[in-house]
Amino acid sequence: MAEAEQTPGVILLPYVSDEQLRWLYAHARGFVLVSLLEGFGVPVAEAMRNGLVPLISANSVLEEVAGPSAIAVDPHSVEAIAAGMTQLAELRPDQIAARRVDLEARLDAFSMPTFVDAWRAFLGAEAEHRPAPLVASR
Repeated sequence: MAEAEQTPGVILLPYVSDEQLRWLYAHARGFVLVSLLEGFGVPVAEAMRNGLVPLISANSVLEEVAGPSAIAVDPHSVEAIAAGMTQLAELRPDQIAARRVDLEARLDAFSMPTFVDAWRAFLGAEAEHRPAPLVASR
C-alpha cells in the first residue's frame, strides 16, 4: 500500500458504494484482475457486463470466463502485467467494440437461462441412461 500511495496516478480506494462502482465502470479504460487465486471470476464477469475489456491472469479460470477477447498475462511477471496494461490503454475504439461483442457472447454462456438449460439437458440424458427401477415382488 505504501508503494502504491507513492506511485503517481495510483489511487487506493476504500470500499465504494454501488453507485460509485457504476461510475467507476462507466469511466474506466479497462479492468485489471491479475489474480493468483480466483474461484470463478465474478469481478471479471461484472466488469465485462459493464463493457470493459479485462486484463487477466493467463492459464486461470479467468480465461475460461473472459475468453480470447481479454488480455491474458503471466501473473508472476511485472513486465508482462505492465505490457498488458499498456496494450489495454492503447486499444482503439474499434478494437474495444469488437472485443465487447465477444465478451458479451462469453457472458451469455454463463447466464442463468443457459445454466438451467444445460442442467435440464444433462438430467434428461441421465434419465435416459438410468436402469429401470427395481420392483420388489411379493
